[in-house]
Amino acid sequence: MPHVIRQNGVFLATFAFKFNKMVVYEDCPICKSTSIKSHLPIKDYFLTQEDFEIFQCESCSFIFTRALESEENIGRYYKSEEYISHSDKKKGFFAVLYQYGRKYMLRKKYKSISRHQKLDKGKLLDIGSGTGHFIHFMQKKGWDVEGIEMDKSAREYSIREFSLKVQDNKALFSQEFEKKDVISLWHVLEHLYEPEKYMQRILELLKEDGLLLIALPNANSWDAKHYGKYWAAYDVPRHQWHFTPKSFQHFIQKFDLELVKIRKMPLDAMYVSILSEKYKQNSLQSIRGIINGIRSNIHCLNNAGKSSSVIYFLQKKKHTAS
Repeated sequence: MPHVIRQNGVFLATFAFKFNKMVVYEDCPICKSTSIKSHLPIKDYFLTQEDFEIFQCESCSFIFTRALESEENIGRYYKSEEYISHSDKKKGFFAVLYQYGRKYMLRKKYKSISRHQKLDKGKLLDIGSGTGHFIHFMQKKGWDVEGIEMDKSAREYSIREFSLKVQDNKALFSQEFEKKDVISLWHVLEHLYEPEKYMQRILELLKEDGLLLIALPNANSWDAKHYGKYWAAYDVPRHQWHFTPKSFQHFIQKFDLELVKIRKMPLDAMYVSILSEKYKQNSLQSIRGIINGIRSNIHCLNNAGKSSSVIYFLQKKKHTAS
């Protein structure tokens, strides 16, 4: 039996042993309420077919994976060539779709940053930089870029292919960095064992007028509700935290940040829906997924907070002298 570490309402796991352990949360990681209930039994449809359970807080509505491997052991759930953000696989329908979507989003991300910050160039740190395509694109646009990537193979790929400065996550806390104009986490926060620790460090590194971009799947989207336990963006146990715009606002209240705006990621609805159809083992998976991706995007036309994935634009709060 695995050793069980029970967490009492904190976003921080303290491990007593190095191997063969699970982390179990007994109360809400955001508001500390003990009123939590089972929300959804779910499998790791992507890789192992193992069973997990998602819980929800009855007080603040936050959704989280209640029991999962310790940080030392979670790596085995990422060991697949199908995990495209780490492997940069280029063959197969999903890989081709991902590559197309990435090229489109690289341009969108650059334009959003330039428009919001009114900067043609600056200093950017990307946490969870994967195979480095985003920071490589920004570097070609004149930005001074650095990356943090936990996965060794993805980190080495970005260094080998693009000659980028990318370090592991330990370096984020052990080394000095210049203050950044922009810090980004593209579908990364939901993976982190100690998100509060990362957020505090980000605040230290972000300039007073800097921009923090956090992209997250939205558990309140149409496609999340439609697919239920098959929704690919639950992605347990790799995804620990399943944010909605409401619960994300609860989370950032702990920090000296204000939410400036949110934006949709429409292509995510397509990709997630197709993958969800695959998990359901339906026929005509691609066609069904595209149709449901379109349906999801229609449901969020006038409300970005209902998008399959959401980009949150955050800045440090402005404090006026009393």
